[in-house]
Amino acid sequence: MKIRLLPALALAALSLSPASMVAQVVTVELEEPGTLSSKIDPDMWYTMRTLTVKGPINGTDIKFLRDVAALPMSGATEPKGKLTTLNLKAARIVPGGDVYFASQSSSGRYYECVTRKDTVGHDMFYRFINLKSLTIPDNTVYIDSTAICYTGITSFTIPPSVKGVGMGAFEINYELTRVTIPEGVESFGLLCFYHCDKLKSISFPNSVKELGEGMFNYCDALSYVKLPDNLEVIPMACFENTHALETLNLPTTLRRIEERAFMYCSGLQSVNLPDGLEYIGPYAFSGCSELRTCLIPASTQEIGYLSFAGTFELGGIQLAEENPNYCTIDGSLFSKDSIIMYQLYNGSMDTTYVMPPMVQEIAYEGCGYNYYLKHLTLSPALRIVSERGIDFCYQLQDLTCPAEEVPDCVGTAFDAAIQRQAVLYVPRASLNAYKRAPQWKDFDTIRPIEGTPTAIPDISLIKQGGGARYDTSGRRLDQPVHGINIIRNADGTTRKVYVK
Repeated sequence: MKIRLLPALALAALSLSPASMVAQVVTVELEEPGTLSSKIDPDMWYTMRTLTVKGPINGTDIKFLRDVAALPMSGATEPKGKLTTLNLKAARIVPGGDVYFASQSSSGRYYECVTRKDTVGHDMFYRFINLKSLTIPDNTVYIDSTAICYTGITSFTIPPSVKGVGMGAFEINYELTRVTIPEGVESFGLLCFYHCDKLKSISFPNSVKELGEGMFNYCDALSYVKLPDNLEVIPMACFENTHALETLNLPTTLRRIEERAFMYCSGLQSVNLPDGLEYIGPYAFSGCSELRTCLIPASTQEIGYLSFAGTFELGGIQLAEENPNYCTIDGSLFSKDSIIMYQLYNGSMDTTYVMPPMVQEIAYEGCGYNYYLKHLTLSPALRIVSERGIDFCYQLQDLTCPAEEVPDCVGTAFDAAIQRQAVLYVPRASLNAYKRAPQWKDFDTIRPIEGTPTAIPDISLIKQGGGARYDTSGRRLDQPVHGINIIRNADGTTRKVYVK
C-alpha cells in the first residue's frame, strides 16, 4: 500500500483545532448595546483577528474593544489581543454604558470618554496599534478628536454621512497611505493628519469649507493634494514640514494664507497665488528652499514678516508691479512709496546690503534672519527701527547708519549678539548722540564713518579709491556713477564718496 504525503500547508491546517480556526474570524449581531463581550466566547477575546459587529454599541462595548485591542497607557508593549481587522459598518454608536476611556490631558485636566449618538468619540480607537483595517459605522456624523489616532491602519474611507473631523483625529498613523473623503464632509480640525508619515496623496471634495491648522504637518510622503474649489483660507501651519510636496494649485477663491502655512516645504517648487488673494501670513513660505515661482498678485493687501525667508532659489520676492500696497527693490519688499522696509530678501547669500536712501522705517523683522549678511548700510533718511528690526544676523560685522539724527528704536530693535559683535559706524557729527541714545549706545564699538564730517548729503568730494563699489540701492557698480558711491574696502570696512 502506498502512503500519500500531505502538503505542509494541509498538515498545518489539520493541526488547528476547529475552535482555533473559528477564533480567527468572529461576527456578532447585537440586539442590545453593552452586550458585545457576552456574545463572544472568552477564549476568543484575545485570539480573534477579524471582528465584525452589527447592531447598537455603547461605551461598555467600546471599553471591551479597548481591552482587547488597545495598547495600555503604561506597562505593556503590546495589546492583549490579536485583532487586526474591525468592521463596524453595520453597527451604530449610541449613548450610554460605561466610560470607555479616561486619562489626563497635557494640561493636567482629567477627562472621561463616553459614547455619543453616531459619533466616533474622543480617543475611541486610540492606540489600537495592531489594527490594520477599520471600518466605522455607515451612519457616523462626526469623527471626534484623536478618535483614530496611533493605529496601524493603512487606508481609511470616511463614510458619506460624516460632516466633520476633529482635532488630531488621524494623527500619528505612521502606516496610513490613503484616505478617501466623500462629498458631504465639511470641515477638518487642527493636526488632523499630523505625522501620517506615509500618506502620499489626498483629494478634498468641494463640500469641504475648512481645513485645520497644522493639518499635514510632518506628512513627509505627501506629494499630491487636491484642494476644494471654493476654499478661502489655508490655515496656520497647514502644510508645514511637508517635504515631498513639489507643486500645488490653489483655488481661485483663496483669500488668506495664514502664518507658517507652507513653512519648510523644502521640496515645493511652484505655487500659483490666485488673483484675489488678500493676505500672506508671517513665515508663510519661509524655508521653501527650492521654491522658484510664487508671484504675489496685485490684490494682496498684507504680507507678513519673513514670509519668504530662506527661499534661496526664488531669487527675490516676486510681486506684481500693479500691486498698490508694496514694491520690490532688488528682491526685497517695501511699501509702495519705498518709505518702509518690510522684508529684506534673505534667500540671497550676499554678504553686503545697502538700503535704498529713501527708507525711513524698518518694520518688524525687516532686516531679520539673514545668516550670510556681514555688512549692512542703513538709509540716511532712516527715522525708526521697529521691534526686532535688525535681528538674527549673526554674521554681521559692521552696521553703518548714516542718519545724522539718531533713529528711534521701538521695543528691542537689535539682537544683543549684534550689538556685541558688529561695529556701529555713524556720522562723526552725531557720534556722541548715538553713544547716548537708547539701544544705539549698547553697541560695544561705535566709530565715525570714514570721510563723513557731517551727514551723507554733505559728504565732501573724495578721490575715488579701490575696492568693490555699490550704489545706494546695493547694486554692484562696474564704474563710478554720479551721486553717492559706497566703497567696500578689502578689509571689510566701508566708506562713502560723492561723485560729480
